[in-house]
This record gives sequence, C-alpha cells and structure tokens, in this order.
Amino acid sequence: MIYNDSAAIASCHRRQLRHLFESKIRQQMVGRRHRKRQLTRLILKRSRKRFKDSRPVLQQLLGLTSGLNGVSPGPDEDEDNENSATTEPEDLTMSFRKDSKIDDQHGESGGSLGGGPSWSYEEQFKQDT
Repeated sequence: MIYNDSAAIASCHRRQLRHLFESKIRQQMVGRRHRKRQLTRLILKRSRKRFKDSRPVLQQLLGLTSGLNGVSPGPDEDEDNENSATTEPEDLTMSFRKDSKIDDQHGESGGSLGGGPSWSYEEQFKQDT
C-alpha cells in the first residue's frame, strides 16, 4: 500500500511538473508573439513616417515624368523618304577577285582563294537568280 501511495504521489508530481512546464512554454510563446506584434507595429510606424517625409520628393519625381509617355517615338517615314533620295545606299557586297600574284602562280586555272570562280559575290548572286 505504501508503494502505491508513493507511486500516486510521484505521478501527481509529474503531472504538475508537466503542467508547469507547458504553461511556461505557453507564456514564452505568447510573449514572443506579443513582442513580434510590438516590433511589427514599431516598424510600420517608422515606415509610415518615412513615407510621409518622402512624399514631396515622390511628387516631384512624378511631376517630372508626367510629361513623358512610355512609348519612344519611332522614325518618321517622311524623313526617311527625304534622306533616301539624297544619299546613296552603302555598298555591302563582298568582292572575291583574283590578285595578279595569284594569277602568276596558278596560271589560267580560274581559281581564286578557294579555287572558286573569279567573279564578285554580287555577280555570283546575279548568276544564281
């Protein structure tokens, strides 16, 4: 009987200790949440104050950019037509013609750098079409 009573007392102490431990953990968790809330409120107050202080600067920036639209103007077609009449197009053809030195070495074989014909790229294009 004595043994059963001591076991009951021990289990009672364990329950009390567990309850005490759980309540302490709950208090710590609630305290952390409360501190986080306070910190969040403090951060929000500071950010609101900074935003209020920066409002005039933001309004100035918005005023400067209000005259601009988001689309950049494209080239004016009338100007392109005027410029095309006065200027000649750039010659972009590649010329592969024989040098006189290559003619001397290879004779009349008709080959240039790669052994190909002696006409220009433009002439070759004309022949292909």
